[in-house]
Amino acid sequence: MNFALTKEKMAALAQVEPWTWIALLYGAQVLGAAGAAAVFGLEPRQMILPIALLVMGTLHAVVVRSSGGRVGPRMLHHWVPAAIYCLFIYSLSNESFSGADVGINVNFFHPVEYAFLAIFFCWMGHAMLPSRGAAPLIRRVLAGGMAFAVSDEIHQSFIPGRMPSCFDLLLDFIGLSLGCSIFFLGRRFRRSCSVRAMGDEPIA
Repeated sequence: MNFALTKEKMAALAQVEPWTWIALLYGAQVLGAAGAAAVFGLEPRQMILPIALLVMGTLHAVVVRSSGGRVGPRMLHHWVPAAIYCLFIYSLSNESFSGADVGINVNFFHPVEYAFLAIFFCWMGHAMLPSRGAAPLIRRVLAGGMAFAVSDEIHQSFIPGRMPSCFDLLLDFIGLSLGCSIFFLGRRFRRSCSVRAMGDEPIA
């Protein structure tokens, strides 16, 4: 019975609307960014724009979810989460955070950030390449993500107190790979649950 209940819960989880997941991803980062700002003693002005962008991403996903995708061009909505998140990463790189009391190596936030970015890139790309399989999309996401990562490191070289790092690029690549894996594993899980649900339906 417990096994059957677990299967039902997993199937219900798989049927959650994708825009709901995007809203949850953004919402979780709003809380994470606000918590990090408080724990590390960041100045409010340093985090206003990054948090505002995360809130914007959350609200956009909620609006699209509530409207059923009927607000504006459908394809444009798939671009918005990735575009907003690129601006979020850029806004963080635009600050030196010199007055922060950070007790950990902040470089290890890179894989987390770029895993989220890869998920949003995959979400954007899967609508554009629905019939070409996973491999072409993964290659495009990794290439596009690394191109953005390199441009962000170059951007940091112009910010006082920041400097470019090849190690950061390695962490970014790890994050992009992780994000692609999460996206396609989730997609496969969703599809397998849908197939099972169809198989369980009685034949009329």
